[in-house]
Amino acid sequence: MNTVEDRLRDAYRAAAETVRPETVLAEGVRGLRDDDPPRARRPRRWPARGRLLIPLAAAAAVAAVAIGASVLLPRPAPDRSGPPQTAAAGRGTPAFFVALNWSLHPSMVVVNATTGTRGATIRLPFRATELTGVATGDGRTFVAAARTAACRTSLYRFRVSARGRPTTLTRFASVPGVIGSPWDMALARDGRTIAYATLACGQPRKAYLAVVNTATGQMRRWTFGVGTASAGQPFQDCTGDVSLSAGGHLVAFCDRVLRTNAPPGSLVRRGRVVARSGEFGPSVVLGGLEVAPDGKTVYFDTFRVRHDKPTWRGWQLRAFDLATGRTSLVRSLPGTQGTPAAVAPDPTGRFLMIEYALRDGPTRLARLDLATGRLTPLNARWVVDAAIAW
Repeated sequence: MNTVEDRLRDAYRAAAETVRPETVLAEGVRGLRDDDPPRARRPRRWPARGRLLIPLAAAAAVAAVAIGASVLLPRPAPDRSGPPQTAAAGRGTPAFFVALNWSLHPSMVVVNATTGTRGATIRLPFRATELTGVATGDGRTFVAAARTAACRTSLYRFRVSARGRPTTLTRFASVPGVIGSPWDMALARDGRTIAYATLACGQPRKAYLAVVNTATGQMRRWTFGVGTASAGQPFQDCTGDVSLSAGGHLVAFCDRVLRTNAPPGSLVRRGRVVARSGEFGPSVVLGGLEVAPDGKTVYFDTFRVRHDKPTWRGWQLRAFDLATGRTSLVRSLPGTQGTPAAVAPDPTGRFLMIEYALRDGPTRLARLDLATGRLTPLNARWVVDAAIAW
C-alpha cells in the first residue's frame, strides 16, 4: 500500500541515497542558468491502485491531531482575490485537458474534455527524464515537472490551443526537492504561483508543503512528518493531492486548507481541518482534497475500507463550504475513488472531471455539471491511473 510517504520516498530514494545533508543544494527557486544538466533516468512502473489504500490506524492518529488543532486554530477566510464566478465562467470551459498516465509508463496527452478522446502526445524536449507532474491554473497554460538532478525538480511551461494543439515545452525554472507524483503539484491562474509537496532533502521522515512564486523566487513552506512516531511527535499520514485556488491565495493538502500568506511552520498548526477520517461513519476514510477555483469550496472524497482496503461499495464526493463550515453531499458514485485527487475542476468551477475505479474493471472518467447535476461518462479507455490538469 502507498501513502504520501511511499509515493514521495520512492520517487526521492534513488537520488537521496547518494546525497549527504551537508552537500544538498541551497533551497530556493532557480533560473535556467543555475540548473543542473538533465540526467537520464529510466521510467519506473507504479502500481495502479496502491494509492487507494489508507491505514486505519494512521487515519485515527490524524483524526486525533486534527481534533486538537481545529479547536485551537483560527479559521482562514475563503479566497476572494480571484474574479467572481460569473466573470470566470465568461471565459468558457476549456475544450481540452492534459492527462498524465502514471502507473505504467508516464505519458502525457491532450484529451477532449467532452468526448474523452485522446489527442496529441506531449513530450519533454530531451530523452529519458522522469516526468513527474503536470498542472494548470487557467486550462491553457500548463507546467510540467521532471526530475533532472538530485533533490531538485525542473519545471517546463507549455500551452494548449483552443484546438487542442500543444506548444513545445520550455524549461524556465527549478525548485528544491523532488515532486514525487502528478498529484503533488498545483498551479495558480497567473502561471507563476506553484504549490507542491516534497520530502526534505536528507531527512526522509520530514516533508513540507511549499508555495513558490517562480518569477520572484519567494517561497513559503509548512512542514509535516511522515513515518512512525518518534521523540514524542504524533504520527501524521498525509494523503491526497495538492491544490490551489485560481488566485493562488488558498492551498489544500492532506486534510487541511490554509492561506498561502500564513506564517511558515507546522501544517498541522497553520491549517484548517476540512474533514477527518471516521467523521462520516466507522471505517469511512478521507481521500484527497481539491479547492475550487474561486476558493469558496473544498471538494473531497470519502470511502469505506475493510482490512485497510476499499470495500468497493461506492464512494462519496462531498463539498465543504469555507464560509459556513458546512459539508454537503455532491454525488455518490460506484466503485471507489480512482486517484489521490478528489476531482479536477475546470477554470470556471462549473464542471468537475471525476475519475473512479470499478472492481476488476477499467478506470472511468465522467464529467459532472454542478449547475444541472448531470453526470456524463467519457469514452476514455486509455486511462491508467491518470492525473488530470484542466
